[in-house]
Order: sequence, then structure tokens, then C-alpha cells
Amino acid sequence: METKMMTTSNKNFGTTSRCALTVALVIAALLMAACGTELHGKYSSLERSNTAMNIEIEFKPGNKANYNYGVMGLRGPTTEVDYEVRGKEVLIKIPQSTLVGTITDDGCLDFSSFGKLCKQVGGRTLSGTYLWPKQNVLARNGGHFQIEFKSGNKANWSFSLPQFQQPTLEPTYEIHGEEVTFRFPNATTKVATITDDDGCLDFGDIARSADGHPSGYSDIGKLCKQIKK
Repeated sequence: METKMMTTSNKNFGTTSRCALTVALVIAALLMAACGTELHGKYSSLERSNTAMNIEIEFKPGNKANYNYGVMGLRGPTTEVDYEVRGKEVLIKIPQSTLVGTITDDGCLDFSSFGKLCKQVGGRTLSGTYLWPKQNVLARNGGHFQIEFKSGNKANWSFSLPQFQQPTLEPTYEIHGEEVTFRFPNATTKVATITDDDGCLDFGDIARSADGHPSGYSDIGKLCKQIKK
């Protein structure tokens, strides 16, 4: 009699255990389906965005992403972050905070006040040598400014005036949408915009003194690609 009761108890225990295991597996599968969605590729803020912040997110396998942002032409370092997709929501877990965006019907990511990020197709690359155009005031007076783009996101950066020769610098560069950020070994940065009409690099207007003459090269102006004849 005791043996029969123990057998029945063991059978019930085995059935209960299998049911519990099945339920656990189903819950785990649902959680994986809800949270395991991944995004791919590089998303960046729309050009001519209404917000001063420019964000770029490159999604990688394993729900990891490279996150980079710039404010008013100043760009921070790229940071690896975790992200999660919950239905139409995307959570970017940046340090000390979480950005919450919505996947829009056109496949972009809308972060509300931080603007809309859309997937880059193909991406931009730079090559060749960029120089001051002939109409540049400093160029007409014997000045020379040159950026030569090389492989591996590196560049040679050289500047000279009739009475001054700067040693060639070798910054690295990153392209974020229409922005190009140059990073120098001394930790300084310079940011240019790729112009839509001619594909030149615009660093801003040439700085001038009160009498209207160029006051220096702290504001580089515009450099355009050299066309080989």
C-alpha cells in the first residue's frame, strides 16, 4: 500500500515537473521573441536636422551598438552600448541614461526631441586631395592648405603661408552623415561639412580682423577636391 502511494506521488511529481519545465520554456521563448530582435547597419541624424545634436548609431550583432553624438560641431568619442527592441520601441542604453526611440513606418528611428535617425545606404567615403579654391583670399596671397585622404580613415594635413610652414599633421577622420570630424594626436578636433552643391569641405568662414583682412587660419574656410587633368 505504501509502495503504491509512493509510485502515484512520484508520477504526479514527474508530471508536475514536466509541466513546469514546459511553461518555463514557453515563457523563455516568448521573452526571446519579444527582446531578441536586432537592428543592423548605421543610422544617423537626418541632414539639415532641426536639432543642434547629431547622433549616429551603428548596430552590431549581440544587441550591441556603437553610439556617437555631436553638438554644435563638437563631437564626442564613440561608445559601445547595449540596446533592446521592444515591439516598435528601441532602447539605447547609453551611460547614465536610456534613449527611447520609435521605429517609424519608413524604417527610421524617431527619438523625438533628439531628432530622427535613418539608415545610411552605402555610406560616404572621401578620397584624393582637397585644397583651398583659387578664390580663397589666403590662397591668392601665396597660402596653401591641403588635406590628402588616405586608406584606414587617415589623412595628411598641411598648411603654409609665404612666411610660415606648418609640419604635416596626420589626423584620423570619421564621417557622420554630412559631418567630417578630424581627430589630431594632441586630442584637438576640427569638424567640416560636406556641401551638397559641390562636395567640398566647409570648415566655416575665414576669420577676419577689424580692417577686413584675414586674421589667421583658425577658421579654415572651404576646401575642394583637386581635379586631376
